[in-house]
Amino acid sequence: MAVMIITACHPKTKTVPVDTAAAKIAVTTLLDKYNSAWNAKDVSIMTALLTDDGLFCGTDPSELMDKKTLSAGWRQAMSDTSMDFNYSIDKREIRIAADGNSAIALEQF
Repeated sequence: MAVMIITACHPKTKTVPVDTAAAKIAVTTLLDKYNSAWNAKDVSIMTALLTDDGLFCGTDPSELMDKKTLSAGWRQAMSDTSMDFNYSIDKREIRIAADGNSAIALEQF
C-alpha cells in the first residue's frame, strides 16, 4: 500500500523537445534588433527590449541600475550628437538551456 501511495504522489513530468535552432534564431533576432536600435540611437526600442524587473550592471562595480535608470543614462549619452556609438558584432555565441526557457548570449565587438 505504501509503495502505491508513494508512486501515485510523484508528478509525472512530460519532456517536451526543445527546438534549439529555432530558439537561437529568436535570440539572434532580438540581439540584432537591439544592435540596430543602439546604432540608430533609438532609446525607446532599446528600453522596450528590457525586462521591467531587470538588474543591469555597468562597467563600474557601483553601477547597478533598474530599467528606468539605465534608459535615462542611455538618453543622456545618446543625446550627444558628437559621439559615435556605432559598433558591429565580430563574434556572437548563443547557448540555449536544455529546457528551452533561457539562453546566454555573448557578443564581442
